[in-house]
Amino acid sequence: MQKQLKLTPPTVSERELQRYVVQALQQRGYLVLQIGTFRVKNRCAFCGKTNTPRATGNTPGAPDLFVTRTDWPANTWFAIELKAPGGGRVSSEQRHLAEQQRILISDSLLEILEALEKYHQALVTRLARGVESLGLAGGGTS
Repeated sequence: MQKQLKLTPPTVSERELQRYVVQALQQRGYLVLQIGTFRVKNRCAFCGKTNTPRATGNTPGAPDLFVTRTDWPANTWFAIELKAPGGGRVSSEQRHLAEQQRILISDSLLEILEALEKYHQALVTRLARGVESLGLAGGGTS
């Protein structure tokens, strides 16, 4: 039996939060795609100093996670940009996407779970309306 994760982790970095959120979502049956790579400190072989590369090669504003479920329609994903609890800079591209409701920017697993449930319910409602409009709801044909 898997142990249940707490909804509020201790103070963590964005990288640790991402691991935590991915694990929690996977335990709840979501498929999670992680976008990009984390910056890795490199040590100079000559002087021993470390540096952190700035560029990751991602499209500016690209979210950290894309989430889906097997009971959602094909090609249906929920985009999440994670920020370290209590901090983390939001880029202008991310802010623009969030204002258009294209991504969720969050530092909280609870907020993410609530948003995913709301999104799921909206999908179910939309699908039910589509079935009704096609005359496929209800019993069989006579």
